[in-house]
Amino acid sequence: MLNRRNFIKTSVLAGALPALTAMPFSHANDPAILTISDGACSAMRAFARARGTPVYGVDAAHRGGAFAANKAHYWCGLTRDSDYFILAQLAARHGYRSAYVGVHDYRDGTLHHRFRGAHHALVLLSAAITTAPAQWPQLLAHAVPLLVAGETSDQQIELRSALTRPADSGGYLVSWCLHAA
Repeated sequence: MLNRRNFIKTSVLAGALPALTAMPFSHANDPAILTISDGACSAMRAFARARGTPVYGVDAAHRGGAFAANKAHYWCGLTRDSDYFILAQLAARHGYRSAYVGVHDYRDGTLHHRFRGAHHALVLLSAAITTAPAQWPQLLAHAVPLLVAGETSDQQIELRSALTRPADSGGYLVSWCLHAA
């Protein structure tokens, strides 16, 4: 049964879907948002291409040079979880903190997304991915301006899709956005 709250949420999402499917957002290629990814799998490559900005390699970022040399206000990435762990530690030393973290897990045979960030950004991202699940890396890349703008990262949303794991996938990826504290 559809209660009032679910009706309102559904109506808001339905109203937002035309705008979401018309991505990219006007600020998707904002040069103030720097990107880190190593392109090791098709999802990472699709994310990096959709960002449309120069992409810093994970190895260079691990050496700490990316955060020290580029005083960007925002960083984003789609990486392995081990890379994110190291990058988050390095970024923290340079005054960055998490605005958004997403986990993309194929290990159970389907794709399970877990997002943590600002509620309004997560609702829009989730609606877009629900509409076009196979395009999740590109939709994620286009949503980065919304995700970095969130000052709080205390909301969590989970989605599942029937997508099977691509042959070149690591099976477990982490997307993230950091902002200068």
